[in-house]
Amino acid sequence: FVTTAKAKTKIKDALKQQKKQHHDRGRELVEEAIRNHGAPLVANTLKKIVAHYNLNNKEQLFSQAGMGLISLDDLDQILKKKSKNKFIKYWNITVNRKEKTVEEAPEEPAEEPAARIDKRKPFILRENPDNIEYSLAKCCNPIPGDDVVGYIGSGDHVVIHKKDCPVAEKLLASQGDKVITAEWTKFKKLSYLTRLSINGFDRLGIVNEVTNIISKLHNINMRAVKFDTHDGIFEGDLHLYIHNTEDLQQLIVQLNKIKGIEKVVRVENLND
Repeated sequence: FVTTAKAKTKIKDALKQQKKQHHDRGRELVEEAIRNHGAPLVANTLKKIVAHYNLNNKEQLFSQAGMGLISLDDLDQILKKKSKNKFIKYWNITVNRKEKTVEEAPEEPAEEPAARIDKRKPFILRENPDNIEYSLAKCCNPIPGDDVVGYIGSGDHVVIHKKDCPVAEKLLASQGDKVITAEWTKFKKLSYLTRLSINGFDRLGIVNEVTNIISKLHNINMRAVKFDTHDGIFEGDLHLYIHNTEDLQQLIVQLNKIKGIEKVVRVENLND
């Protein structure tokens, strides 16, 4: 839209000023929130918050808080968490069938990338426990097979969002030059936490049919399962470990075939 160097400079200066305002406002919000919760304003406190939101450093935390891209409503729970070791554990638990197995993967992104990202090509998401080039956003919890985009953070670390994620849409509008296309390779080893909501009409044996399909027919691991019945209505809240969207869709189809089940939907928010 502009061609002269003077005009370009004015736009850049305006964007820099806006970025600084977001950063300063975010710093105030974060520090005030920490003080309100009675926590010490030290590096370890900020590190916990940065890790919870899959960010790379406190500067990114301040900027996103200032733009309203993240909420600090759950800060109390974040600060209560114990600091994690360098590695997190992916548990593969088959209900009543197999022993537990553990795979380890780095929790935090490396400071320096192996190579710079070519924005002209799709960013390839490979199934590799040692891959520290990207992380999955907690705001939308994408799994292999979802339509996704990547946001390039500091150190060329990429945070993966679903394309229809509100946070990704805000990033595209405000920092479009840092948003890139991304594509999955075939994922079959690691499992990713996914939440399903089920409702329908209660009848004898319906809970048993649901759990049998999950644990036996598809060998999908359950982290938490909650069922509730009232006035003849059946409701279920399932937290499952899924390999990819193909397996998820097959499971949803099978659950919908159960007599009495009216609707099975995926829920993006894992914490409610």
